[in-house]
Amino acid sequence: MNLSTVKDYFNLIQTNVKSNGFFLNINRYHKSTSNENNMIAHYPYDLNWKIILSEKAFQQDWIHLLLTKRVNEVNQDFHDELENLKEHSKNHITSTSKKLLFNILLMISRLIPSYIKQSIKRLLTTQIPE
Repeated sequence: MNLSTVKDYFNLIQTNVKSNGFFLNINRYHKSTSNENNMIAHYPYDLNWKIILSEKAFQQDWIHLLLTKRVNEVNQDFHDELENLKEHSKNHITSTSKKLLFNILLMISRLIPSYIKQSIKRLLTTQIPE
């Protein structure tokens, strides 16, 4: 989703989730889509949320689970957690050069026939006798 869509999505959520309702947000710490930097820490939550669970996803340290509960009172602690997420997100920002290298390798991989890939895999995974 681009940032405009995220904003619309959050407007819909915050308008329709009633007090004591829950919202589970499972997203990457950082991703670049539509030439925009998208960070879970920048999602436009208002101050009427309480954190129930905030942690890295199991075996996917680039994804964060944020379970929140809608509350009637303003909760400044919620934005403190978003600030913590902002710091953590910095570890997941991919440089342009890394993205370019990844895309080049992906393109090359798609050009190599599968039987050659299988041969390379067998060579790399076969144990050499001692």
